Amino acid sequence: MNLFLAQATPIFEDRLTRAALPVIPKEKLDRMKRCRVAQQRTCMALSEVLLAWAVQEVHGLTLSKDHRVVGEHGKPMFRVDTETIDFNISHSGSFVLVGIDEHPLGVDIQQWGRDDDRVARKIMLPGEYSDWVQSPNKKVDFYDFWTRTESRLKWQGDGIAGLGEGSVLLPDCVSVHPVTVTQGYSAAVCGQLSRSLGALNAQEIDVEVLLALVERKQQSQFCSHGLS
Repeated sequence: MNLFLAQATPIFEDRLTRAALPVIPKEKLDRMKRCRVAQQRTCMALSEVLLAWAVQEVHGLTLSKDHRVVGEHGKPMFRVDTETIDFNISHSGSFVLVGIDEHPLGVDIQQWGRDDDRVARKIMLPGEYSDWVQSPNKKVDFYDFWTRTESRLKWQGDGIAGLGEGSVLLPDCVSVHPVTVTQGYSAAVCGQLSRSLGALNAQEIDVEVLLALVERKQQSQFCSHGLS
């Protein structure tokens, strides 16, 4: 499993959008165009650029839109020739978290806001909710619990919106772990990992460096086709 983290503000929106065009699915591009929040549009584009770069870095594969397929449970993945790559992405605030693996996985990152009692009742079992109500760090605990729950659901192919009960049963070979991120955020990953592992670290990628690498590669491909 490989985890990657990047941060961008709207000043990068145009460059990231251009860099994402070769790989971003049409439906996601349409959502970006409808989105009125510049920071969200920026992170949507960044997630696609970071994902394509990560697959190239780890697997040596250059992705296109045609490589994205839908798995048995409706989860998107990449299929290149005979190779299948599972991935999951999440963004919140100015950060994007991307995970890739040969096995199903789910990742989630959330910027801290206010803790929400209504949501807590929905995603927590009664005993968990009772412990949370008495916690001296309710906000942090709320978002830590949220990301753990969301990553489990995304591993399964669902999301918080479709959660009816507060718990998802995982097979013995699958576990959930926190991902170390900056203060003010919580993050987690669910996948085929040893339960003895503690918090995991994502490789943090500078957006300027990422864009320089991607733009240089795209320009090289453009020139190689005699279009310079």
